[in-house]
Parts: sequence; structure tokens; C-alpha cells
Amino acid sequence: MLRLTPRATAVVALARHEAESLGQPCTSGHVLLVLIWEAGGVAARALSEVGLAKGSEDVVRRWLNGAPESELGMAVDELLYAAEKMARELGHNYVGTEHQLLAITADSYLGAGALPADLRELVSARLRETRS
Repeated sequence: MLRLTPRATAVVALARHEAESLGQPCTSGHVLLVLIWEAGGVAARALSEVGLAKGSEDVVRRWLNGAPESELGMAVDELLYAAEKMARELGHNYVGTEHQLLAITADSYLGAGALPADLRELVSARLRETRS
């Protein structure tokens, strides 16, 4: 496995804690919640541009509380595997929050109400900008 950046590692730890406090298994929905709190880096800029800036995490938390377990997203270990795959495809030798967010946008198990439709395109554009 590629190494996780310190920020990506912290996001996973906080997501696990949040899921535990809600009595739920840790999923991509919980990672999304923490990425909104995190407010730094490529992922946070893309989230902010689609209206999920720091301070809007209550919207996602309410969604997590009301969503059926089948719509909370893929398990966090599956998310990390998908994020690693995306990082490798981009030629990166690390997994950062931007890769986590890309994996979340591709998560077919995450309920449709959790993410704005144009988020994947925004994250991809931000990744291209940081590489040039």
C-alpha cells in the first residue's frame, strides 16, 4: 500500500471516531464529513467550491444520521483501496485527501443526496492544476 499523507491518516482516524460516536460502521460518508471539517488542501478547496465548506458539516452529519446503512458508502478500508488505485493511476506515490475525495465521488454505495454532481470534475481539475 502507498503511504498515506499525515492529513489523510488523520482524516481516517477522525472518521472512525465519528462513525463510532454515531453507532455506525466507518464508511466513505464519514470520511466525507471529516474532509469538510479538515479545511485544507486540494480536497477542501474542491468541497468549498461546491458549497461544502467548513461549517456545513452539520448538513452531512444530519444526512448520515438519517440515511439507511446501505447508503452510507463503502467501508473505509475499501475506500482506502480505491483511493490508492486512483493515486497510482495519477502517478502519485502517496495517498492524500484528494485521492480519498476522488474515491468518494466514485462510490456507487454512497447515497445520491450526499454529494453535489459536479464534485468529481472539480477534484479532477484541482489535481491537474497541482501537477502543472
